[in-house]
Amino acid sequence: VVHLTTINKERGEIIASHWVKHGRPPTFAEVADRECVLRPPRLDAGQLPCVVRPLSRTVTSVEALRESLESTTRATGSAGRFIMSYQPSMDATMHGGGKERGRWRGQAVIALNDDFRASDVLTALLQVAHMRNLPFRKDMSVDQARVWAAQESRARAHRDFEHFCDDLKIEGWQCKEVLLSSAEKVTFHAEGGLDNLAKTLGIGESKR
Repeated sequence: VVHLTTINKERGEIIASHWVKHGRPPTFAEVADRECVLRPPRLDAGQLPCVVRPLSRTVTSVEALRESLESTTRATGSAGRFIMSYQPSMDATMHGGGKERGRWRGQAVIALNDDFRASDVLTALLQVAHMRNLPFRKDMSVDQARVWAAQESRARAHRDFEHFCDDLKIEGWQCKEVLLSSAEKVTFHAEGGLDNLAKTLGIGESKR
């Protein structure tokens, strides 16, 4: 049996989700068993599916952009090279703002800056995996919980990234490149990078 060792977005989601839940990356066979090659996607259906889209479909206002950059800068000291936005579903917004029975309902949307690297895609997928596993925060309002989830999941992804990649290499996964579809490769350009954009928006002092 021949198993693919390269990582695309779907395999990356499966791998990151498994690593966060079990503390180890899945085997090639475990990923192949879950991967959808000719079938509709079923990964974490109903529990924060992840999509890579243009920036205009990731954040819809300057305020949303500022919130994303600020949570990332606070979590890691840098604005990074991608934007991640949590978008509650309409049904979830009507019934608790996207949180129900400890799950985050809606979708995680990622937009990649034009200087992104494979490590940024893997970090983004690891962040989404962490967000899926964050506890239900009854002590927070909907907006507070959204901001907390973005910052906490980004901090955990930043903390775990090197360990995550080391484990993937040991298992035999190829981490130097993440295969993306043509639609997922649509990037945006921030002059001087996202750190510079964060400063322009008055968001703290960024350090790379």
